[in-house]
Amino acid sequence: MAKVAFTKLGLKKDDFIKEIEWNGQKIEVKQFLSTGEKLDLISRVVNLSTDEHAFYNPCKVEIFEIIEIIMTYTNINITDK
Repeated sequence: MAKVAFTKLGLKKDDFIKEIEWNGQKIEVKQFLSTGEKLDLISRVVNLSTDEHAFYNPCKVEIFEIIEIIMTYTNINITDK
């Protein structure tokens, strides 16, 4: 079986940002995250999900996972107000 060079596949990342309109607001949604951005997202979820005894709370993991995905992939700003 002949080996094919990875560079000859012509692959490239998709930096496209999709725009969606919702209730008169333009929402931008990234279609690609780099490995570094994904690792940062995972780190934030893990760090936010621990309690004072360094145990992971499964409820916090799920909640922070959703919030961090929204904040990382979109231009939506989540605040307490």
